[in-house]
Amino acid sequence: MMLGVSTSVLQVKSDLEALLEYKPDLVEFYTYPVEALPRILKFCAEHDIRPALHTPTPHPQLMPRYCPTGPDPQEAAAAIAALESTVRCAADLGAQHVVAHFPTPYPPFPVEEFEDFAAAFLAEATRLTQLFQVPVLIENMTNNPHCASAEQYLRFLDQWPDLDLCLDIGHAHQLGGPEAVQSFADVLGPRIRSVHLYDNDRAGSGHRPYPARDSGTHPQVPYDVVAHVLRTCRPAAVVLEHDAGHGHPDRRLLEWLREPTERLSPRRDEQ
Repeated sequence: MMLGVSTSVLQVKSDLEALLEYKPDLVEFYTYPVEALPRILKFCAEHDIRPALHTPTPHPQLMPRYCPTGPDPQEAAAAIAALESTVRCAADLGAQHVVAHFPTPYPPFPVEEFEDFAAAFLAEATRLTQLFQVPVLIENMTNNPHCASAEQYLRFLDQWPDLDLCLDIGHAHQLGGPEAVQSFADVLGPRIRSVHLYDNDRAGSGHRPYPARDSGTHPQVPYDVVAHVLRTCRPAAVVLEHDAGHGHPDRRLLEWLREPTERLSPRRDEQ
């Protein structure tokens, strides 16, 4: 299991060297332009870091909202195009995985044609996974009634067995508190191949750093719930995804995470 960090933590997106404070095995790059890709490749090679990408990367100059399940057909088509660009880039970089939000998180949420939009997006994600041999992980969102709970995600993943899930703990927490986070682990188990870790409240106020055990701050998602996710799912990576502007990482948290990431290995031989 790899300990990773998202470029969301950077105050200056071009300051890749600041990521080295985390001593990451993996870096998940998000919304970088195509011009940044050679430097990303060089940075990862020099520091023995495995890259991962979050759609849309490379980020197009003109991009509508990322809405893979409509209801606007143009936005849904743009989401598919962005996913294809990201997976192609990931294959060139030798990336660990690609993360893609699913489903559309913005209202309205009409019932009509939702299944058709979802099937079109997931079929393309499956095709790209098979073609480029890069895992596409759909990331759980919060407020789309057609797909929000662990059971709803399992229904889609059962239909599309080549795809897996990136569990965003903060999104699951907004949905239903620590119990919802644990439910994702219990229901989806090894289908969870990566985890986004940060702290937030049920109102979803930002992506705060997840606190260290002896920091004097109690996380909204308890430590034992996070540990349960890691033990139950054995994801290939756990990725710190707090917002920029919070200073250097708390090394006590990194040490706490490093122990299970070094001890636990993923269930799948190819990881």
